[in-house]
Amino acid sequence: MSIFSYAVFLKEKNQESLQQFFRKSRLTAYMFDPHSEWVGLSFELLPKRGTEYAKKLSHFFHTYSFNFLYAEDHGWQYELFYNGDRVGKLEVNFETLAFSDVKSANTILLKQLAMHTESIIKMEHVFAQRTLDLEDLHRSVRYFQEGFGLELLHPITYEYFASLSETKRKHMNVHYFGQGKKKIDLEKVLHDECKELLQERGYYYSQRDDDYAFVSVVDGFEYGLKISKAYNLKRIEPRLFTPMAKGINMYYAQKKYLKEFEYKNEAELRQSIKEICQTFLTFGDSWLKANRIKIFNANDLYDLQVDDFMKKHSYLRIKADENILFGGEMVYQGEKGTVVFKHFPQLTSVTLFATLDGQTIRLINYLLEHEKINRSDLKNIRSGFQNEEEFKIALKHAFDLLEIYFGMFWSKQV
Repeated sequence: MSIFSYAVFLKEKNQESLQQFFRKSRLTAYMFDPHSEWVGLSFELLPKRGTEYAKKLSHFFHTYSFNFLYAEDHGWQYELFYNGDRVGKLEVNFETLAFSDVKSANTILLKQLAMHTESIIKMEHVFAQRTLDLEDLHRSVRYFQEGFGLELLHPITYEYFASLSETKRKHMNVHYFGQGKKKIDLEKVLHDECKELLQERGYYYSQRDDDYAFVSVVDGFEYGLKISKAYNLKRIEPRLFTPMAKGINMYYAQKKYLKEFEYKNEAELRQSIKEICQTFLTFGDSWLKANRIKIFNANDLYDLQVDDFMKKHSYLRIKADENILFGGEMVYQGEKGTVVFKHFPQLTSVTLFATLDGQTIRLINYLLEHEKINRSDLKNIRSGFQNEEEFKIALKHAFDLLEIYFGMFWSKQV
């Protein structure tokens, strides 16, 4: 599914003038700051009315504006306006590898307006090539985004900004602008309905990227409830997470069926959050406790089992992190390169990496690419563990993969 970005960018920073425009027009938008001389405005009803809004803003402020749209699977385009008149346009189609006349793009003016002129020059060079492929066209939009400081903002849509908490929008320097109805603040509702109840059980609020979480730390590992929200829909999903399960639907864990909550207004959202909170207190908390990691000394098992296995294949340990159960690496050196047993922080699993011809590879991906294992085999390969016995099983499966990997070299030597 394609991810969209669309916004109007205006060469105007006067806050009083902007407020005057929104009062007169009765429009609403989220405003963000991609450039020292420009503001970005993400309106409702974009991209259908993007041209109209860009033209109107340019005329009202007697300045430059452009309407920008990017659909990562389909293409991208912009329209550049000055004082209400269009002075530049470019359309790029990823599906047909076609693009509009570059002369109409007015890149000369674009270079004058951009934050990073060299990026726009690179974009010009792309379209000057005799033959173009899809990667060239993807590079063209990246250069355009770099030119105007947009490369770190994706997606850019009104719906995406509306889905974020006020705290997250403030951190991103995104502001609600206009006279319209204020959006529902999910973070505030969670604080009102759940924070104190879950804190009594030892779960503390923490925002994780675009999710909202209540987290408890036990023996160095994190457990808790995560509320995930679709960025363009009024829908939330409660997920339980442990070092082995990074997000299982709470109702699937309870009754083996998936459940999400849609809402039309704040009252419905509050009712949904209350139900989620009560289900967590009666079921989720006990489920997390039953799925806690049993602490053991994983380093001892590397000493007792892994070192011997690797020695049989002429690999010797050259690096050993302490307390590897909580994250780190065991690195073994052999004639063909290194093999790494990696433990990521907050994940109880064993992941194998290797260096081959100077490149680092994830072992399981390498075996799949060379058809030494099938994707259907993956469901039988266990890398996660909850206790010492399961860790031994994970190591046994790691040994099986390594036997296949080492066997690839033996077959070449025969």
